[in-house]
Amino acid sequence: MRGDRWFSICFWVCCASIAVPLWTVEYLPMADLPQHAAQISIWTHWNDPAFGYQEIYAQNWFTPYLFGYLLTFLLTPFMSVQAALTTVITAALIGIPLATRLLIREVDGNRWWVFAVFPCVYGFAFDWGFYNFLVGIPIALLLVLLALRFAARPTLIGGVVLSLGMAGLFFVHVLLFAYVSLIFGLTALLEWGGWRRVSTTLLPVLVLVPMVLFWLYVTRGSEAMTHRAAMWELKEQAVEGHRLVRFFGEVAGDRLTVWTFAVGFSLFVLPLLLGARPSRSTRRWLPFGVTLLAYFAVPHEFLGTAFLYSRYAIFAIPTWLYAMERDPEHSPPSLRLVIGPALAVAWVIATTFQFWLYEPEVAGLAKVIEKMPANARVLSVPIERNSIYMRTPVFLHTPLWYQAEKGGIVDFSFAINFPLLFRYRPEHEPKIPRLFVWDTNLFDWDAFDGPRYDYLIVRKLHEVPSTLIAESDAPVSFVGNVGPWQLFKKD
Repeated sequence: MRGDRWFSICFWVCCASIAVPLWTVEYLPMADLPQHAAQISIWTHWNDPAFGYQEIYAQNWFTPYLFGYLLTFLLTPFMSVQAALTTVITAALIGIPLATRLLIREVDGNRWWVFAVFPCVYGFAFDWGFYNFLVGIPIALLLVLLALRFAARPTLIGGVVLSLGMAGLFFVHVLLFAYVSLIFGLTALLEWGGWRRVSTTLLPVLVLVPMVLFWLYVTRGSEAMTHRAAMWELKEQAVEGHRLVRFFGEVAGDRLTVWTFAVGFSLFVLPLLLGARPSRSTRRWLPFGVTLLAYFAVPHEFLGTAFLYSRYAIFAIPTWLYAMERDPEHSPPSLRLVIGPALAVAWVIATTFQFWLYEPEVAGLAKVIEKMPANARVLSVPIERNSIYMRTPVFLHTPLWYQAEKGGIVDFSFAINFPLLFRYRPEHEPKIPRLFVWDTNLFDWDAFDGPRYDYLIVRKLHEVPSTLIAESDAPVSFVGNVGPWQLFKKD
């Protein structure tokens, strides 16, 4: 009883601590998150003629991003878009250890193993702000559990529940749908009882195949970017090391460092220190095997979507723990049980300090936004997109918080991308190249149809005003700056 109480205290304290860094900064250091915030803002003002969004955007309801946006949209009557996003992200991150705990319980593992997953929650998907993928991670883990149960013992009710869950997962993120479907399919084959039994077992997912194929057909037929050749590595990534090396680092974050590698590697070792041993059951290893397959065999970019394989690193520890079993001959000393909670808390504390160091870098943006009127059209020029303290280029899209808070439109915008809920109508699509946020030297006022923009938000350190804008032919005036955040207004 005392052990149960001590575990519960440690577990729920660690779960609660996940929220601490998320609610102590104004703008979360997640690279793509401002783009998703802009989408939610469009939805909240869709029927307001003052914003004019229905003339500029078209709705794209048949999108795998629908569910995550819907969750956030339902919260916006009660809080700001920013707070709604943070609330859903908090729930998603806490959901990862909760779902992992269920996986461990399913195989009668040691519940203390669950602390190995806590450092993973601020991993690759979080750093890059892959919002909908992040929302779907705990849902995917729960569906893996349901799929494994159903493959072992199919029932009518279980099949209906699994099919509805997988349909919902498709509208969270198609990459997660594919991942869980592969685990389910291979498990059904492993439980071989003839083709009739296998096909019957797979029916909850097979009935969804026409929907997925129709979405793929429509998307491939209407989106030119989906025909781009698959890319296995970017040159910049290739210099960071082989995937086998980066795998351990990306379990605990994005950029490979000695620290992230050490933490990632230690998370695999932790259950072994707590009396775990590898299971001899092939079925138990299958989810981890699919995770490795997804990480090492999936390209970097496919169908016009980048950073694919690295996203699956988040599933490495949960599926690794599912593949473990207790060693009845070696019970871990009580002192070792402290290692897991200590590692989890230490990682959260380190992440919190990292966020606090980042906060002054982004703080000036809110003051610049305060100076701007509502419903303006803004061009974002992230000359310096990197933070000193964060692993990803978190300032790629931060000016889009203006659109989330005051309406209007900010470019470059993901509204040109096919998975988004709100897409530019062809006649309103901006003329900015997709690579502009990565190379602002491409700035060309005339080629970008500059007169449509009322303001420019520039991020540039130690150069006020930025010579890129000041020495261009753009008819704009420097309004002022707050730290690296500079504001220009069209003359």
